[in-house]
Amino acid sequence: MEEFSPSNEVPKVEPATQEMESAENLDDTQEQEMSTEDLADHANDKVDVLINLLIKKQIISEEEYDAAYSSFFQDDSQSE
Repeated sequence: MEEFSPSNEVPKVEPATQEMESAENLDDTQEQEMSTEDLADHANDKVDVLINLLIKKQIISEEEYDAAYSSFFQDDSQSE
């Protein structure tokens, strides 16, 4: 397994929208409606961060992730 070094560091994932950052700063007395797209972007950002962390900690490799990701869509298209 390849050792982690700064040269193969996984890039940081930035929040998808400015609205997500402001929503995180709301206190309990304030409410803000979020669109379905904003919620999906936020969930996608969390998944990206988790994948990057798993790769960085060498729990999975980027190649393993890419193979699993590709096979997910191949399996999905074959079932149609």
